[in-house]
Order: sequence, then structure tokens, then C-alpha cells
Amino acid sequence: MFQFQRLMLIALLILCFPAHSYSFQNISVTKFGAKGDGKADDSAAIQKALDYAYSGGQGRTVFLPAGSYKITKPIIVPRNVNIVGEGVGFASAIYQYGKVGILIDGAQCEGGYAFRNKIEGITLILSNAEKNSIAIQVKKAYTIKLEDIFIYKAQNEGISIDDSKHINLSDVSVYGSSKAKGTGIIIKNSVVNIYNMDIENFLNGLNIGPDSKNGAQVSVFGGFIERFGNAGLIVNDSDSNTFIGLNIISDHKKKHPIQLNLDQFKAQKNTFIGGNAHLANDKDQKNIKIKGKSDSIIWLNAK
Repeated sequence: MFQFQRLMLIALLILCFPAHSYSFQNISVTKFGAKGDGKADDSAAIQKALDYAYSGGQGRTVFLPAGSYKITKPIIVPRNVNIVGEGVGFASAIYQYGKVGILIDGAQCEGGYAFRNKIEGITLILSNAEKNSIAIQVKKAYTIKLEDIFIYKAQNEGISIDDSKHINLSDVSVYGSSKAKGTGIIIKNSVVNIYNMDIENFLNGLNIGPDSKNGAQVSVFGGFIERFGNAGLIVNDSDSNTFIGLNIISDHKKKHPIQLNLDQFKAQKNTFIGGNAHLANDKDQKNIKIKGKSDSIIWLNAK
């Protein structure tokens, strides 16, 4: 008797709450014409899938199956819509040919603010991108997650974040090229948490608060910044940044792993806990260059 009642209850729930037509499976980009062969331009097909997902009202997840997706235009992510691939390691790979690869921009969204997006399990390859390219650009956004992302052969900037809050980066690797002159991750006027990042082969690794009115507030938990031409970490007039277990290693002599450009009236409570900052070829070289008030920095077991 109990088993019969249980089956009746399940049947009633199915009837009352039918499956929505926007399921995870039917928003694969391939169903909107994406080829994933590395030759056809898949920009329009991917954008069509994202717009279709958004048209459901609450937003859905767009799936990027394993493949090589050539894009020549920015992929604009609507509010409440996610992009999920099959993981890094070139499984779901986007080959970027334009200036911006993935764009999360409040100016492109209803209400003027991007909201609740997640990009996960994607590789972006920029070996054929424009000179001043950006792999992922986030502007005027709130509650954004970038997880399990691999950016490869970036020519200028890997990730750019501006005027945004509640931004979380997790297991993100950003690799430049031998000719890269830009910055791996640049953050302005934003509140960002970063977990287990890996930045390599840029002029500057992580740049916080450059040319911004309000600096930035960034918390970094673990990770590596290596093989940079100028500085691994730059902090410009920003308050309450925290770096826990961050390792910054340079292969170049006479380059400072950390540069702190601090105004005594703006920068306070920048904290370093654990981690290392050193030059691979010269352990006696001064590791930190400070411009401004050094008493705005708190050092706890940092080397």
C-alpha cells in the first residue's frame, strides 16, 4: 500500500512540474549549427545558443561539447546564462581570432548589469587573436564565476575585470607567449576572490587597481605567478587585499616579483600570509619594490 502511494505521489509531481524544454542536453551549441572542427566560424551558432537559453526567462546552461570552435566575434553572455565545456586540456577549445573571446558586459544586458554567469571547463587559445586581445572580459557584473579555465598563448591580456563585484575565479590558468607584452589578469574597481590560479609568461602577472578611481579589493588563496618580464604582482592604491600562500617566481635578474604602488591616504591593510616571492637566479636580489607608505602592509610568515 505504501509503495503504491509513493508511486502515485511521484506521478503527481511529474504532472504538476513537467520537464522544462530548456534542458541541459538540448542547449548544446551543436544543435544551433556549431561545427567544432576548427575551420568553420562558430561565432553565430554559439551566440544563438546563448540567446536561446536566455529567452527562457530564468536562464539556462549552454553546453560546449569536446571540439575546436573558431570564433571571430566576441561571445556575449546574457544574464543568468552559463557556458560549460568538458574540462580543460583542449577538450572544449575556443580558438579566438578577434579582439575579445568571451564578454560578460552589463552594457549588453537588460538593466545595465550582468548577473549570475558561470563559465566552466573551457580552453581559450589566442595564438591567432588580434594584437590587443582579451580572452575573457568582465565589466559591470555581479556574481560571476570562472572555474576550470585555461587561457593559452594570450598576446595581450588574459582576463580583464572592471567595475564588478562578487567575482570568483577558481582553478584558472592563464598562459601568455614569448612575445606577450600585457598582463595575465588585470582587476580594476572590483571585488574579486581567486583560488588556485596559475599565471605564466606575461610582462606582468596580476595587476590590481591600475588607473582606477577606487582601486580594487582582491583575495588570493594559493597559486603561482612565474616567468614574467616586469613584475609578478602589482598593487596600486588599493585597500584590504589579501594574499595567502601565493608563490611568485621570476627567471629574470633585477626584476621585482612584487611591486606595491601605495598612496598613504588610500592603501591600507594589504596582507601577505605565507607564500614565497623570489628570483630563481639571484636569491639576494631585493624581492619587493614599495612606493609609498610601507606601514600599510601586513606580513605574516611571508618570505
